[in-house]
Amino acid sequence: HCDHAGEEIAIMDISEDMLNKGEEGMSAYLSSLVRDKEGNLVMTDANSFIMALDKEGNKIADIELTNWGNDLIVSEDGTVYYSYMDDVDWAQVFVPVDVKANKLGESIGSLNSYNANNCLIDANQLLWMNQENSLVTYNFSTEEKTEILNWLDYNVNGESISAMGILS
Repeated sequence: HCDHAGEEIAIMDISEDMLNKGEEGMSAYLSSLVRDKEGNLVMTDANSFIMALDKEGNKIADIELTNWGNDLIVSEDGTVYYSYMDDVDWAQVFVPVDVKANKLGESIGSLNSYNANNCLIDANQLLWMNQENSLVTYNFSTEEKTEILNWLDYNVNGESISAMGILS
């Protein structure tokens, strides 16, 4: 576990916590591991569980998932969101992860047809995402999508971008 400068602040053995999380008693495959605003490690396999460990490595949340999920997204203010596929209209739904209450919160919104593995949410709950060859924002409350830039104008293949972050 490292801080933002890359300095080691803790070493945790999570193997016991991961046992029996996968299919047929196997260890789970993690698809996402992030740190929330309190410094807790929040992780998911995107399909069956979200688990959180505090700074000392103690399990503080173990949330069972029922929807086909994508990833964990940390917002600019340190809130962790989980995105999953709604099984009714196949929209991507975004919900905060409440590790203290050991549950998912209420949806902040949804969006049809996009790649949740390459996005972020700013402090105003504005979704920033790489979509094909454009960087776009999506406002959940107005349902407005705005193109910020076209990667091709900068000689960049947008499909090659694998991660984004907010720099201060």
